[in-house]
Amino acid sequence: MGKPNASATRSAPVAENRGASIVPLRGLPPGGNAITPYDTQNLSLYMCLLVHEEDGASLTELATHIFGFDMTRDREWAIRVTLSHLRRARWVVDQLYPWID
Repeated sequence: MGKPNASATRSAPVAENRGASIVPLRGLPPGGNAITPYDTQNLSLYMCLLVHEEDGASLTELATHIFGFDMTRDREWAIRVTLSHLRRARWVVDQLYPWID
């Protein structure tokens, strides 16, 4: 998995025994209008986020169960990271959809 953005200095605790292969990220996804290596390396994360959101998971549940954040430590950062990854996931899917269809 790629390094988090250099500007991100906060970190998420690693959740124990989650069973998933998704490692909690410590920063924000890339911006811009090009699919990056970060995006391709995190497609499973993006799909996981989108599926769970579609199934009704809240931002708190996504932040806790997918990213492994402890919501009592820095709720604002956890929500920011989760929302930014959800936005990026939607954008990536929109970019890839014409080639998948």
